[in-house]
Amino acid sequence: MENIREAKFEAYQKLMTVGLEKWAQSKCPVRRYSCLTSNAAESFNGRLLWARRLPICLLIEGIRMVIEKWFDERHEAAKSIQQDITPEAHRKLTEEMEKARRYDVVPTSESVYKVKDGRSTIMVDLDSVSAKSGT
Repeated sequence: MENIREAKFEAYQKLMTVGLEKWAQSKCPVRRYSCLTSNAAESFNGRLLWARRLPICLLIEGIRMVIEKWFDERHEAAKSIQQDITPEAHRKLTEEMEKARRYDVVPTSESVYKVKDGRSTIMVDLDSVSAKSGT
């Protein structure tokens, strides 16, 4: 990173603004298939490097085996889940609920609420299911 910062400071700033987890495989917070990558095609291609030199029929069998294994692993993991949502979705919802505990919600009518989060104010109309930024 120091080399990038010294060579191209603008590029370094852009990468840091985007966040390491978006482009650095080692910082990715989720498991992406059996490889660390942000692109499913890259992951799949990387997983099948061993089979690329095989004749087409064996290559297709290798692809089938990899996909079958992935589905089986995910099926087994899903059977152990005790909730209606995935652990990752549960974690995200829990984080958002913790943030929401600090919001100040003031009703302005039967279905319209003013929500303050300390930085901004948002008007939420539950009848129209929309949120509009305020002051």
